[in-house]
Amino acid sequence: MQRKNRLLCLIDFSEFTETTLRHAKSFSGCLDAELVLIHQLAPIVPSRASESLREQVYKNEEEDAYERLTKLAVPLFDTL
Repeated sequence: MQRKNRLLCLIDFSEFTETTLRHAKSFSGCLDAELVLIHQLAPIVPSRASESLREQVYKNEEEDAYERLTKLAVPLFDTL
């Protein structure tokens, strides 16, 4: 069974992210590799916050990151 190569691209939403995505897309095409975009969530939550508040903060961060990544990536890719 033949394995497909993957190229991991770390996304931090800095001023360099859009350029990084363009280069990663081009490079993955040259390698015939699947491009995997990764953004690590690191929400800041008060230490005494309840579990439900922690979950809500994480969910909000996740939704925001997905929205931002979609806005960046959609113009570069046919489908997401």
